[in-house]
Amino acid sequence: MKKLKFEYLKGSFFYSLPGILSIFLSLISIPIFLQLLSNTEFADYLMQHFILTFSIILNCNFGKIVCINISKKISEKDNYIYTVLILNIFTTILFSTLFFLALKQIITYFNIVNLNVLKGSSILFGLMISNFYLTLEGIYKGALKYKSLSLFNFLFYSLSMSFPALLLIIDRSEQTPFTISLIIKFLSVLIMTIYIFPKAINQLKISKQLIKDLKKLSGWITINTTVHQIYNYFDKYIIKAFFNNQLFIFYSISQQISSKIAVPLNAYNNICLLYTSDAADDSLRV
Repeated sequence: MKKLKFEYLKGSFFYSLPGILSIFLSLISIPIFLQLLSNTEFADYLMQHFILTFSIILNCNFGKIVCINISKKISEKDNYIYTVLILNIFTTILFSTLFFLALKQIITYFNIVNLNVLKGSSILFGLMISNFYLTLEGIYKGALKYKSLSLFNFLFYSLSMSFPALLLIIDRSEQTPFTISLIIKFLSVLIMTIYIFPKAINQLKISKQLIKDLKKLSGWITINTTVHQIYNYFDKYIIKAFFNNQLFIFYSISQQISSKIAVPLNAYNNICLLYTSDAADDSLRV
């Protein structure tokens, strides 16, 4: 019992560490952004990141479903990884492109000038990267690789958003902060994929069970995810679209920092669900 509690605490610590570190990074990077960027530039930068959270919906919860399947039957892990990554490549391109085109049409039709920054092709690339990352994140959770996932979460979410501020101090080049952020995110996804992808490719096969679960569960879970997305971000979109940039900046920053308070509790819940899985393999609990 004591050992299990220790595993919970250890996993929770590693899973919540990126969120905790991001608070300190934010306290350093935000003043730099405010000093070196105009209100419009910084507001656009924040909005570009917020719109990428739509990938949570576009992912169709492939990450959550593969996470559950891997934790239930660890012996099929390689086949599950192979299957979900192949499927996710096609769904990512399709759904991200459709969403991006619809977004451009809405902004153009209603002439929402404050959201014109979201019409750039970098947004489409960011949506695809974020979508694929969510699936990889689910794979790492299912395999209980929380130390590795902690590092990648720090790179993908925290460092990618704060590090461009440090580069602005060194050189205010033509590369926008969001472009630098996307480069960091892309490298994180690339390394994650190489690290987790099964080596014996010729022995892999498509998992019919995973495909069945994806068809059965993704729609219902995505409805819940959509409601959650509206609850968390709809107010920010409204403020950016119809109010001034300074209000949007202060509102967004305060919410982002305050939301980190719940990180340790969410981490504990995630670890608890996976460690209580009957089929979890002790050898993979890192």
